[in-house]
Amino acid sequence: MDELYAFLFAGLFILLMLFIFFGVYQPAPYYPPKNNITNITPPGNLTWKIIDLGDISISKQNLRKRETISESYKVSNGLFFGENSYRASYRVDKKILDNLEKASFSYSVKDSNIYGDLKIRFNNQTLHEGKQMIGKYSYEVELKEENIIEIRTTSSGWKIWAPSVYLLSNISMDLNYILQEYPRYDFYVSNYIYRNLKKSEIIFDFIEGEGELAITFNNETIYEEFPKTGISIVELINIRENKNEIVFSSEKNIKLENVKIRLYYYS
Repeated sequence: MDELYAFLFAGLFILLMLFIFFGVYQPAPYYPPKNNITNITPPGNLTWKIIDLGDISISKQNLRKRETISESYKVSNGLFFGENSYRASYRVDKKILDNLEKASFSYSVKDSNIYGDLKIRFNNQTLHEGKQMIGKYSYEVELKEENIIEIRTTSSGWKIWAPSVYLLSNISMDLNYILQEYPRYDFYVSNYIYRNLKKSEIIFDFIEGEGELAITFNNETIYEEFPKTGISIVELINIRENKNEIVFSSEKNIKLENVKIRLYYYS
């Protein structure tokens, strides 16, 4: 019995020592984790809009254009008859001038008494100075946007009974130039599509061609290479709200089909 009490007091003593040194166990308080992520409403359904540009052809055309400046004119000069000269201004469209291959100034001498010399000047450059018989004449010239043509004859001199006379006809310009139209398209992106836009691209089917194709989008070149046969997809970067412009160009003949712009956006 004494041993039982001894073990009991020893156990109580050990518990007392544990309480003094370690105290009473208390579980750590629970704090719910903080959530710093704002709930985002998931986007709506992804849909797309198709802008159909159809088939596109880029080709060069060698063109010739004749412009009649004056159908007829008489230049003359004599001591007692005075002088009648010719002066005309000829303007060239800048688009033609930029693609000009060759320009010729031509006229016909329909009749003349050949009493004096005929002087032809184009932009202050002498094309001819001397007597000319009846016939047709042509001179290759360098053109500017604004050109000046001057024609006169010298005096009949001692032949005072008549002036020197040249009757001219078909005073004309012959222009040889290359016309190459680069297909240009405008399309518009609404505010709603622009705000919800995921991506945009152009799709085309290359049919045939001889050279490099360039695609310019809003004044930036986004594609410049020899197209591969079949369907190509090119991303449209820097798309704008409202008006956008896309241009197709090449130095050679190229044909594209089923050209489309596709805009992916959330609805």
